[in-house]
Amino acid sequence: MADSERTESICSLSWINGKTGLPENDKNGPPSVFSGALVTREDDALPFRFVNLLEAKVLVVGTPPRIVSGGYTAASKIYKNPSFGQIPSEPFEPKRSVIQLPDRVVFRQTIGARTVSPEVIGQEAGGVGGGFVNPLLIPITRRIGRAAAHALSGFPPIWTTIELTMYLDGRSEGKVLQHSLFPSMNFYTRPDQFKGQARIASSYQQVGASYDAVPQLDHWKADGWGALHNDVGPCEGNPWGYTRDDLTLRPVASGTRIV
Repeated sequence: MADSERTESICSLSWINGKTGLPENDKNGPPSVFSGALVTREDDALPFRFVNLLEAKVLVVGTPPRIVSGGYTAASKIYKNPSFGQIPSEPFEPKRSVIQLPDRVVFRQTIGARTVSPEVIGQEAGGVGGGFVNPLLIPITRRIGRAAAHALSGFPPIWTTIELTMYLDGRSEGKVLQHSLFPSMNFYTRPDQFKGQARIASSYQQVGASYDAVPQLDHWKADGWGALHNDVGPCEGNPWGYTRDDLTLRPVASGTRIV
């Protein structure tokens, strides 16, 4: 058997249903089928808050065939649309694992972000202030404004954990393991006819029903903080243990900064 390298991908799209009444929303959400060329676009080509794209590859060699390696591609990461006020959300550091077994490789990826629109708006208001503000005090007033906005209306992280299994015989399976209580979420895999083809030339198809987060909005605001409370499905808490008091966000992606 000739050596072969296979690439496969799955994705989840997290979106804010217009029925929430929130000023920043994605109306009816993403479609049930969309082109693979759209999944990495961050220009409102698809309605979503963020995409968790898990793309991985395995190398199969020898006779009899065996899997000798497996890993994530550079495209496997978060893709974000702006939050309220066109303010970019802050991504958390991804969590990834690879479990290599004789007949398959299991990839698991956790991706998440948090809107910081209230904090950024509060920071700017604190920097302006009322009347004359000593320029030396502006960094302090900006920090106070950010902290006050976070305490009043800061939001917990939104996130998903998805899993892709690639088998020695060419099959692949994908599923959602865990996700935040809010927002709504759709999960996608590539139809069988596109397996083995380039992502950009294929399409994604929704698997299962959309997760409806509209009834969970208040629950998420109150309980989306801190450590995870359960192992599967919609979860209280978050994978990073980020709490309501954590204005300075440590486990963010390299090159980003909260304060």
